[in-house]
Amino acid sequence: KGALDAAARRIGVVADINRLFVKASAVESRFDDHFVRELAAKCVTANGAAGRISVETKISPIALGQDRFLPLALTMVEAISNAIEHGFAEDEIGRIHIGGRPDGAHYVFEVADTGRGLPAGFDAGRTQSVGLMLVRTFATRLGGAFEMENNGGAVSRLTFPLAGSGGKERAAHPGVVKGVVE
Repeated sequence: KGALDAAARRIGVVADINRLFVKASAVESRFDDHFVRELAAKCVTANGAAGRISVETKISPIALGQDRFLPLALTMVEAISNAIEHGFAEDEIGRIHIGGRPDGAHYVFEVADTGRGLPAGFDAGRTQSVGLMLVRTFATRLGGAFEMENNGGAVSRLTFPLAGSGGKERAAHPGVVKGVVE
């Protein structure tokens, strides 16, 4: 029953992302601090962690074609859900930091938590978890790479080329936008 409840919550968040696309009339979508904070808040609530897991964001906005925006957004949902589910005990208070920035010709997106970290010997490339298998598929679709490591908790990182899907991706503006979701 717990697994079914978790799946239903994640489907609800995915439905929210889909509604964004139905409303969007543009060919590009802006992956920015506002979007990340809103989606993160929905993920935290859907995972029953509102009030005990806070989210901090530091996103350099990027405009992405819809065919690349969705895999990035779904990767974010999975990384946040994994951080909550595996990083913290049910009553534990913690923090998740979500960051995104250009790095040369690539965009680096990270979700880091202050939880217990990855178990010894964990290999994100070999796990048979459905969620991580999907994230690896999204990374491939973006022409990028997904990795996980320990660094004061678990860190999930998706790196993908800025130029892709016809070279349409671009930094939305050079400033970094910061925000906090409590």
